[in-house]
Amino acid sequence: MSEGSPVPVSSHDEWGPLREVVVGTPYHLDYHEDASFRLFFHQNLPGEAESPGARAAANRLFRNVRPGNRLKDECAEDLSAFVAVLEDYGALVRRPSVLTEVPVVQTPYWSAPMGHALMPRDLFLVVGDEIIETSPSVRARYFEGDLYKELFTEYMNRGARWTLAPRSRLLERNFDSTMS
Repeated sequence: MSEGSPVPVSSHDEWGPLREVVVGTPYHLDYHEDASFRLFFHQNLPGEAESPGARAAANRLFRNVRPGNRLKDECAEDLSAFVAVLEDYGALVRRPSVLTEVPVVQTPYWSAPMGHALMPRDLFLVVGDEIIETSPSVRARYFEGDLYKELFTEYMNRGARWTLAPRSRLLERNFDSTMS
């Protein structure tokens, strides 16, 4: 980094001009095989507050929901329009790496189909010149940060700081399975 070059990551307020922004990508939106996803969102399912029987029925229903390509295609179309608006206002839009196939991610303890890289604000927080990468609580998103590594490495090489929080192993005992 040359003397006087601005650090590429700089967020100190919510009202300054937007110069550069990272927008995610919806390449895969199907979590039906990821038990951690169902457990993470169990309170948002219909009937959760009513009874254990209603909760079980809602989880059975949710487990079989599989979004089709239409949802992904419509989301991609909406994001393209959003990116065009940002660019029209002069913002440089950056994107994570995009996968063309859905890999199965795994650790020694579990496996899950990898999810999307649609919502960077779920996993990353920018404070000043530092990117803070948080730990995902859904197995399908465990390696999502890898899709941003090329971009964040570029930022780091240009002077930004990058901190990674330790990841949970997302073991079965880490989830309240009485809610599934």
